Amino acid sequence: MRHLADSLTFARGWAESGPPPRLLDVGSGVGLPGIPLAILWPETLVTLLDRAGRRVDLARRAVRSIGLDNVEVRLGDALSEPPLWKGAVFRAAFPPYRASEVAEALLHPAGTAVIGLRGNDTTVPFAHASPGERTVQVVEIPSTVLDGTVSLLIMGPSEY
Repeated sequence: MRHLADSLTFARGWAESGPPPRLLDVGSGVGLPGIPLAILWPETLVTLLDRAGRRVDLARRAVRSIGLDNVEVRLGDALSEPPLWKGAVFRAAFPPYRASEVAEALLHPAGTAVIGLRGNDTTVPFAHASPGERTVQVVEIPSTVLDGTVSLLIMGPSEY
């Protein structure tokens, strides 16, 4: 149950703008956080992407069992994806600094990425933000929501 609740916290990245039309779950494993977000947002096409064939097979089985029509499961590498995504989530796929670099490479200029930060690591992976770059914020999900405090790094669209 904790993993489902943790997965749903990623929706915080789109609290103001509403869900993206397409969402890429990078390093999805067996479908977290992508599957819970697909259930939450039935109009969003969610792509679960992982490099491990066994995890992709398990994710496909889960999607079939639940009967989700808005989820695509793919075997592949995030670094091969075109920079067209309006939404991306990273839950333990990369260390935060690397995840922020991969997110920047994947995202459309108007896109948003949400990166789960591990443990007490709430440091922003980049120390600067100048005009034309993405907005960056760390949001803390209090321990009253989950059984421990969780932080999310949200990389939003550029502000001019």
